[in-house]
Amino acid sequence: MMPDGADIQNHPVSDLVTPRNPRSRYTFVNFLHEQGRLSKYLNLPVDRPLRKEYARYIQWVAETVPADVDYGRNVTAIRFAGSGAEVRTTDGGSYLGRPVVVAPGRSPYLPTVFDGVPFPRAVHTSRFLPGIADWTGTGPARWRPWAPARAPSR
Repeated sequence: MMPDGADIQNHPVSDLVTPRNPRSRYTFVNFLHEQGRLSKYLNLPVDRPLRKEYARYIQWVAETVPADVDYGRNVTAIRFAGSGAEVRTTDGGSYLGRPVVVAPGRSPYLPTVFDGVPFPRAVHTSRFLPGIADWTGTGPARWRPWAPARAPSR
């Protein structure tokens, strides 16, 4: 949601890289500098970055960072092998990788290929925090990340 004036509700240096590497080229402050907007931003009467500005930052990083990323690919199969996975796409492509990020949407759903993959290796973001709360240190307690979320009892 990008209504005018909406902010992202976090500090500008809580960006993609600053906590790990404040000298990185990919900081929010450097984005503003490279876009010629740093002085204007510093003079705005806001405490937090506006969502629209931050969305431009995320897009700038995605377009600038040298990484092997393909957006908008439709996946037909994921096969786990050893410590990684092979991902096949509708256009006949095949990708190998250790971490695989799947974005199936906001609803608590994981594709069936992830059945049996234990927490925390496969989890929908809507179930991550409850899963961590149930974590015992030796494995998840009573928690299956692919199980549908239940409405809280009243």
